[in-house]
Amino acid sequence: MLIGLCAAVALGACGGGGKVSKKGGGGAEPDAAAAAPGADSARAFLAAGQELLKEGKYDEAIQTIGKALGLDTGLADGYYYRGLAHDGKRDYDKAIADYTAALAIDPGHHKALNNRGNAHGHSSNYEQAIADYTAALAVKPGFHEALSNRGAAHAYSGDDDNAIADWTAAIAIKPDFHEALYNRGAAYANKRDYAKAIADWEAVLKIDPDDAGAKQGIETAKQKLGNAGNAAE
Repeated sequence: MLIGLCAAVALGACGGGGKVSKKGGGGAEPDAAAAAPGADSARAFLAAGQELLKEGKYDEAIQTIGKALGLDTGLADGYYYRGLAHDGKRDYDKAIADYTAALAIDPGHHKALNNRGNAHGHSSNYEQAIADYTAALAVKPGFHEALSNRGAAHAYSGDDDNAIADWTAAIAIKPDFHEALYNRGAAYANKRDYAKAIADWEAVLKIDPDDAGAKQGIETAKQKLGNAGNAAE
């Protein structure tokens, strides 16, 4: 079983965090939102919405970020973070709409591309997901989360070879990338290359010794190898 798409609902995870981008505005104290309308107030509402998003308060985040966008419709990060909140509610159509709005303002917003790809992936639209991850990688070639996500989309599409290629590229950038190692092991097992699957899952256990999926995968792969050896005798 694959580990799912690398989502950025929690700020700071999978490329979803960080400061507000230039086109999205900068940080301001939430209390400043009561001041005169304008860019500063929009940024304040956005900052407050980001805090609500971190706390998992998705409905409140959507409402608060909506106030920011009411003051500044050109705030790319406003649409992006509201998209994350919709993602958190598994409302993928609305998430896609917000990511698309962010990209209309800032076509190089690689996080919006990555997360729109995730939303398409969660909707089983893997072809469009792959296109978005590829676009994100064109903007940021070392974006290992997008590589891993594209690998997952390939795998869900039944293309283990391209999945393995993407996960291998992601691991080359981040050697301790747990999700990519685990998923590449699953793809190798699916191709009946059990020795490579075991090697990847053993690498996972060096990162997380308690990973039950990797432990079970190794046990099953060893059984498959043993069965294959017995059959060959």
